[in-house]
Amino acid sequence: FAYDWRVWARPEQLWRPGPETYTAYLSGRGWGKTRTGAQAVDYMARRPDLTGGRIIIAARTAADMRETMIEGESGLLAVSHPDFFPRYEPSKARVTWPQNGTIAQLLSADTPAAFRGPQCGFAWLDEWAHWPDPEAFSNLEMGLRLGPHPRCVITTTPIGSPQLISTIFECDENGVPVPGDDLEGKKIASDVRVVVGSTYDNRANLAASFVDKTIRKYEGTAIGAQELHGKIIMS
Repeated sequence: FAYDWRVWARPEQLWRPGPETYTAYLSGRGWGKTRTGAQAVDYMARRPDLTGGRIIIAARTAADMRETMIEGESGLLAVSHPDFFPRYEPSKARVTWPQNGTIAQLLSADTPAAFRGPQCGFAWLDEWAHWPDPEAFSNLEMGLRLGPHPRCVITTTPIGSPQLISTIFECDENGVPVPGDDLEGKKIASDVRVVVGSTYDNRANLAASFVDKTIRKYEGTAIGAQELHGKIIMS
């Protein structure tokens, strides 16, 4: 019961494979992005028929990968059931599930060349809007090719970067988002699902000091719109 994410998740956090290729969680700090991504990996690790037995987990830096996505309090190791617990091998930058042989390769966006070659049927990308080099994502897209329908979950606090704009929105030949009624007056790309979340959605699970100081400090500002409410601030 304690490990059943269907019990504890808010409805918008419960990711399951859908018709889209990309699911982008654009949300404020403390919304539960990491837990959502880790649970999606746990779900897909059990489905080698969908992933080809290969997953990629990618972070902005190697430290972010280790401390947040894998070893963090809401990371992959913390959410994994003892009966389906992965073997983490930091020296090999990989996670393996002995129960069915699924392998997750761990990549860092500050070494974009490392994304050349690896292939997968599922990927989890954390703080993707803040990756330092767009080449990392371009290389990853080339490797998202295993299984009947490769999918990618993105968890990030958004910024209006060219990478985010060109991936999330339908754009014209000049790279300008096409007007629409989907998200902030723009049309979402056909193979993308966007979930926008606010820090307030998870307020009951956040420290009172965080609510009192951080939220009150930034509420009503442009930074607050981005970091608290997951709004895309266009540059």
